[in-house]
Amino acid sequence: MVDIRVMDDGSRLCERVAEEQLRELLADDPVALPRRVVVTGARGNGIRTLVTRGLASRLHPAAVLLPSDPAPLPSVPEEASTVIVPTSAALDALDPEAVARLHVVVACAPEDIPVWFRTTGALSVVSVSVLSFEELPGFLSARLGADVDLATAEQIGRAGGFVPAVVARLASELQLTGGIVRVGSRWQLSGPLDPALLTSHAHIELAGRSPAGAALLRRIALEQPVDLRRLDRGETEILHNLIADGLLHLREGRAEFRAPALAEAVRHTLPPHEVEASHLRVLAHPHPPAHVLQWALEHDRPVDDAMLLRAITALRAERDWRALTRLADAALPRTGDAVTRVELHLALSHAWWFRGNAEEAQAALAGVRGVLPSLHDAAYETALSRVAVAEAELAHYLAGDPDRAFALLAKAFEQASGDATRGELEAHRLLHLVQSGRHREFLAVYESDHSQALLSHAAASSRARVRVASCLALLGTGSPRAGFTRSLWIKAETTLRAFRDTSLRDELDATIFICALSSSGPAHSRAIVRRIDSPEQHDSPAPGSVGYELALASWSLAAGQAGRAYRLARGADATRDLGDPTGYAAMHTAVRAHAAALVGRTDEALRLLRALRSMASRGSAAVTGGVLAQTTSARYLVDPDTDAVTDELVATGRELIRDGLYGFAAEALHVGVRFGSREAAKLLLSVADSLDGAMHRAHVSHARAVADADPVALLDVAHRFVGLGLPGIAAEVLATIAGDPTAPERLRRSAKARGEELYRGLDLPGHRLLSPLRDGGAEPLTPRERQIRELIQAGLSNADIARRLHVSPRTVEGHITRLYRKVHSTRRPPQRRRV
Repeated sequence: MVDIRVMDDGSRLCERVAEEQLRELLADDPVALPRRVVVTGARGNGIRTLVTRGLASRLHPAAVLLPSDPAPLPSVPEEASTVIVPTSAALDALDPEAVARLHVVVACAPEDIPVWFRTTGALSVVSVSVLSFEELPGFLSARLGADVDLATAEQIGRAGGFVPAVVARLASELQLTGGIVRVGSRWQLSGPLDPALLTSHAHIELAGRSPAGAALLRRIALEQPVDLRRLDRGETEILHNLIADGLLHLREGRAEFRAPALAEAVRHTLPPHEVEASHLRVLAHPHPPAHVLQWALEHDRPVDDAMLLRAITALRAERDWRALTRLADAALPRTGDAVTRVELHLALSHAWWFRGNAEEAQAALAGVRGVLPSLHDAAYETALSRVAVAEAELAHYLAGDPDRAFALLAKAFEQASGDATRGELEAHRLLHLVQSGRHREFLAVYESDHSQALLSHAAASSRARVRVASCLALLGTGSPRAGFTRSLWIKAETTLRAFRDTSLRDELDATIFICALSSSGPAHSRAIVRRIDSPEQHDSPAPGSVGYELALASWSLAAGQAGRAYRLARGADATRDLGDPTGYAAMHTAVRAHAAALVGRTDEALRLLRALRSMASRGSAAVTGGVLAQTTSARYLVDPDTDAVTDELVATGRELIRDGLYGFAAEALHVGVRFGSREAAKLLLSVADSLDGAMHRAHVSHARAVADADPVALLDVAHRFVGLGLPGIAAEVLATIAGDPTAPERLRRSAKARGEELYRGLDLPGHRLLSPLRDGGAEPLTPRERQIRELIQAGLSNADIARRLHVSPRTVEGHITRLYRKVHSTRRPPQRRRV
């Protein structure tokens, strides 16, 4: 399955990604089996928009879009090679014989497609999921006509369940009613977001249902999530229809609205006495949802402390920090139990930490200290240690002071006597070791009998988090393959044990991805990316997973797609601005600087590099090798004093090797190897025996070829990098051979020809190492030339391109002339080959 995260800027930005995937699937091969492609996704995700808004003209010169209405019977033009069908009804009306030899793309649910469609061609599925957080600001800006404040975007997106149709409707209503206002150049909420804005939408949804369907919608809105076991057979059938319509979804056997704001809007349509009666019934159950408890507290109804803490735990697992702070703030004045008050204050501290507000987080911890004197011995010790853990996190991840974090944890450990408390403190000490880059020390402690004995008393989720950290430690010390293998075992274990901790899931997914990339390269990581980033794995996208977003950006850079990496880094920037709880600012800045340099944004790259010099490492120390590699790559591209860059790199590499961080050293030193440093190559070779994985083996081979100045060996290295899914690095190696006057002429010509072929598929316009692969070292493609290249690849004529770009055909012809000169290509009628 191909997963596509949809992003919209008026004409979907991510539509280009979808079209690239579809073009690959619909490759014009006369001997290939006809393709049957299902573009699918829940209602509201925009699948019909994707296939009807100009896709046919951009997808293929002979692609045709059939009408949505199946009456009259749709006819297929004789010249068509690809048919796009916007609905399952239109597909049902289609004559199978008429499309027997054609590619067919249909927008519908997989279960709605007929048997003939499944059996007459090679079937593929393109899944269009909800908006991810990094896509949200651009989506909203397109609809509102200006940039949107990131906190505003987060609130609107979460309220709309990240469903494009609901988010767009909510934004429109906010704009019309003054719920958002322009402050400078950005839209901001003028007050609390009121879901009642969707009341008219809720009325429409209820009116369009049968009485039984409307009744079930109202019930789920009031009681959600609703356990399927509490529904009778008739209600279960209605529920499946509501799920198919995109209003509801199932999570762990319970039904709830996809968009929380729509559920609240449905509640607004109901008379108060009906809401009260329903909430009182739900309060009689052992697990009432947070919104019911919120209602009870606001209406001075008694709330059981155990119920309250279960709801707080669920909100924390889902990272719904705003709902958590509302509920905890409402509950604190109404509960006198000391243990409950401690839990509420600690939850508030955690929520404010993740929202980036250290002052409020510290205030919540002060609340815990105020309750401590009323606790008994065991509860007192537990609460005191948890305060130390929270203070250590704030000190390390927000203030950038890991030494203070270790001191706080050590003091708490000395004061603790209970096994469980000491086990939790040991787990957090180990986590801080990895996050401060002390990987070798971590492994020495973690593998000791003493530490293992302590950890055996820690909570299962804490032990899992430490095991995830151990994978990063293996990566830093040179064993990414071992780290990857271990991370997969942890994934299987956490799946079996059904951990609901969203933070643990994100940490694990990012670790799997980073270890896979560092061990085997992008070519072998693609399937892993699709699996852990699929809609099935992430039911409710939540902001805060900066590490995973940066891993995707790094993967795109490695694959030679700097434009996509730059957009992902910008998206991670948007997420980080809402709060950087794990301290990845340095890694993010390094990735963005590298991507900016590669797309030709030199001034931005220099500005980011200057900012990086004064930035505390914080959590980024856990991936020190990546930070150094990205930073050094950017510096080589934009800093004229490359000798100074090399000297600093080699000195840093020696320090890392002295500390036993061979993986970090190899990752950073290979950048110097790519840019021709024999000193960096020799230093990398000195740790070759301490490295595992295909990527490190390729790096070592590259270093040996550079150290020996062996162009034949370099050619073999280039082939290895292609096999690893690293065409950008392969092109660098080939460009080095092509520009080497001492290499045999035949070898130089061969390297240049293969390098030019690779270069045409890359998006690295600002990469100076690749100049030998351009025409006489010509300037890279301009943004307009890259845009025209993509339109030519999509099959558009000169006239089509002129209309799309609102310029004259003659202007387009001039751009194409310069474009073809730079990439050594000409247009070949009647089919236009890819540039």
